[in-house]
Amino acid sequence: MWFLFALLGVFCWALVNVLDSFLVNTFGNHEPVVIMWFQSWFSLTILGLMGAFYLPHPSSIDWLAFLLFSGISAYLGDLVFLKALNRMDVSITNLAWALLAIFLSAVGILIFREQWTSYQSIGAILIVTALLLIPLSNTSQITKNEMILLPLLALLYTPFFVTQKYALMSGETFFGIFFWQMLGREFCSFIFPWTGKKMRNSLITSLNCLNFSYVLTIALTMVFLFAGDLLTQASYQIGQLSLVSIVSNIQPFIVLVFAWMFVRFIPQYSPREVVTWQALGTKTAAFSLAFTGLLFIAYTT
Repeated sequence: MWFLFALLGVFCWALVNVLDSFLVNTFGNHEPVVIMWFQSWFSLTILGLMGAFYLPHPSSIDWLAFLLFSGISAYLGDLVFLKALNRMDVSITNLAWALLAIFLSAVGILIFREQWTSYQSIGAILIVTALLLIPLSNTSQITKNEMILLPLLALLYTPFFVTQKYALMSGETFFGIFFWQMLGREFCSFIFPWTGKKMRNSLITSLNCLNFSYVLTIALTMVFLFAGDLLTQASYQIGQLSLVSIVSNIQPFIVLVFAWMFVRFIPQYSPREVVTWQALGTKTAAFSLAFTGLLFIAYTT
């Protein structure tokens, strides 16, 4: 059952990536903070309904603060993610999650007294090589400066996942962690655009040009996001961490397939993705290197 949950979670997250890329590149006049503000409508509604039926209580005020603030860190990461989607192919942004595995391993040494092994060194080298392969090949028209967004995205999401791990080790529930981290992220998404005049003006302008396809895409994105998160957490709860991680690591390939299908069959709703044979070959090689690197890192966990 864990395998089914993990695989469905990967499919949901891949669709979230593709839909986000469509939003960013089709509605280019909407800033990332505006897109996330619209998304917060739906996510806060879903969280409100969840809380009405069952409101999880963290074991202490300290844990509540940690979970909320790690959600805010994820919000900043999502802003970088949407910016990256405007600069590069949607499938390439998934290399950030491979870099995240390196950062989490480093944090594990500093906080959880884990040891760095030769397998992790090999994995890190393979992942960095995969990251460098994309701009050096010049098949997707991405500069080295734009690729900096990927390690920044991974760095901003590190507190989110470190807090998750520490909270689980301390006895917090999966649902409680999910609920309070998401609440921190989505509450910040709703409030932050109102704190600056330029962002408020952009928000008001976007409200005046809403259409059905934009609202529907945002709604679908948030449904798949919640489903992906819950399915992934369920798979971690009933399956071995290393095995679930291996299944999750096929996400770049799934995103590439979904992006190709959108470009090929429904181009009016396609994300940003270069699908020439040369680009597909380069990205497949890069993702294979990253996947192999993640296997080496997962072997040590």
